[in-house]
Amino acid sequence: MAAFVAAAAPAAAQSDRQSAYDALLRNPTDSAAALAYVRAALAAGDREAAIGGLERVLLFGDDPRLRLELAQLYIDIGAPGSAQAHIEKALASGTLDPAQRARVERMRSSADQLASPSRFAGSILGALRHQSNANAGTNSNLVQIGGQAAATPAGTKQQSDWDFFAIARVEHVYDFRTGTGTAIESTLDVYASRQFDLTEFSLSTLDFTSGIRFTPTESVPELSVRPYLLAGVSGLSEKLYGSWIGPGVDAAYRFGDGLVGYGLYELRITTFRDVEAAPDGSLQSGDQNVMRLGLRKSFTDGSLGVAELLGRVVEAERSFYSFNEIGARLRYGMPLQFGEGITGRAWYGALGGEIRQRWFDSPDPNVDPNVDRREFEYRLSASLAVPIGDAFEVVAQVDWEQIHSNLANFDYSDLAPWIGVRWRF
Repeated sequence: MAAFVAAAAPAAAQSDRQSAYDALLRNPTDSAAALAYVRAALAAGDREAAIGGLERVLLFGDDPRLRLELAQLYIDIGAPGSAQAHIEKALASGTLDPAQRARVERMRSSADQLASPSRFAGSILGALRHQSNANAGTNSNLVQIGGQAAATPAGTKQQSDWDFFAIARVEHVYDFRTGTGTAIESTLDVYASRQFDLTEFSLSTLDFTSGIRFTPTESVPELSVRPYLLAGVSGLSEKLYGSWIGPGVDAAYRFGDGLVGYGLYELRITTFRDVEAAPDGSLQSGDQNVMRLGLRKSFTDGSLGVAELLGRVVEAERSFYSFNEIGARLRYGMPLQFGEGITGRAWYGALGGEIRQRWFDSPDPNVDPNVDRREFEYRLSASLAVPIGDAFEVVAQVDWEQIHSNLANFDYSDLAPWIGVRWRF
C-alpha cells in the first residue's frame, strides 16, 4: 500500500519540476537552473529528462563528478555506449579520488556487460531456517476420515524442524542488436532444502524458461512480449517427485517514471509420482494454468513497490485435487540510510503480504464425500538485507503462513525465520 501512496504522491514533485523547467527556459545558459531541473526530474522519476538536463550543464563547463552521475543514468536506461564515453572523460580529468575511481570500475563493468550481446546475471542464497510446521501437518486434534470425525493420526500433526536451503537464479540475455530490443531471454531457478530430521520432506525444484522477447509494433516501443517454453522437475527427499513442460508468454509495458505493468500466462503439463511424503502424488498429475498481472514501481531513492493479481486453474487426474485459485500480493522495499553509518552501505528492508482463495471441484471421498474443500491462505514476510561488499549481503527474514480450510484435515500454519548470505553476480 505504501508503494501506491508513493506512486500517487509525485504531484508535488511534478509541480517542482515544472517550476524548474520554466526557470530554465527563462535562462537557458544558467547551469544552476539546469541542475535544479535535474534534481526535480529525478524526484519525479524521469531519468531521461535528468539526462538532458545534465548534458546541458556540461555544455557550459566540464565536471567529472557530474559525468559519473550522467554515466550511471545512462546505465540505468540501458545505454552503455553513452555511459562509457562519460566514464572515460571523467577518468581523463585525473581529478577523481580513490572512492570515485572504485565506483568508476564498477560502472565500467556494468556498462561492458550491457554492451555485450550475451549477458549473464543472477544470485545465489544459502540460509539456515527453522520451521514450526516442516511436514505441512494439520493444526487440528480432530480430522474427517470418510465423513466421520476421528483423532488426528500420528505423523500428520504439525512437527517443527531445522533445514538448510539454497536458492539460485540465473538469467541470460542474448541481444540481436537490431535496435528494437529483440533478444533471447532465458531463466533458470533452482531451490533445494535439506531437513535435519524430517528428511522425507526435503524439497528440491528446478525450473527453466527460454524465449524471444520482441516489440510487437514500432508504434508502441514501450511494449515488449516474450513467448517461451518452460520445463522443470521437483524432488522429495532423494526421489524424483514431479516434472512439467509447457508454453508460456509474458508481456511488459513501461509507462515511464519508473512504473512498469506486466502480465504472464503459463500452461504447465505436470506429472507427479507417489513418494513417501506424498503417497497419492500421482493423482495430482494434470494441467496447471498459471496467470499473473502486476505493477512495479521503482523510485529515485531506491525503493520499490510491487502489486500483483494471481490466478491458477488446476485440472488434476482426480477431480478432488482440481481447483480454481485467485489471489493478490503486495511487496514494498526501501533502502535504510541509517545502515550506512554502521556498515558504510545502506541497508534494505522489505515487507510483503499475500492472500489466496481456492475452491476444489469435488469432495474427497477419503475425507468427507459430502463437502467440497475450500481454502483461504495468507502469508506475511519481513526481511532485512545488510550489504557486506559489492556483491554479498547478509539477509534475515521471517515468513508466516496460515491456511484455513472448511475441512479440519487441511488447517495449517507455519512460522519460519531464517538467516543467510546472498551473492549477486
